[in-house]
Amino acid sequence: MTKHAVVGIMFISIGDYELPVEYKGEWVNDGIGAYEYWGAKCYDHGRDYVRINDFTPIFTDETKEQKDEIKKLINENFAEYAEKIAERYEEE
Repeated sequence: MTKHAVVGIMFISIGDYELPVEYKGEWVNDGIGAYEYWGAKCYDHGRDYVRINDFTPIFTDETKEQKDEIKKLINENFAEYAEKIAERYEEE
């Protein structure tokens, strides 16, 4: 399976802050492909979705304390924020 990179910049809310983040991820598929079930040959196409592997806040005029708070929130809630970014790519 070929994986396609996803990179970009977008604004997200992190705690009380709205700031741009630079993110990196990839398109993945959760299908298992060809399989046989009680003699029937089948194919599971799965679904394509974006998995965010990493993102970094782009700081502008935040104080050191604000930067530390934002970094702490990201470390504690990485999956939640990564999902917010990935939702940008969901089909409507």
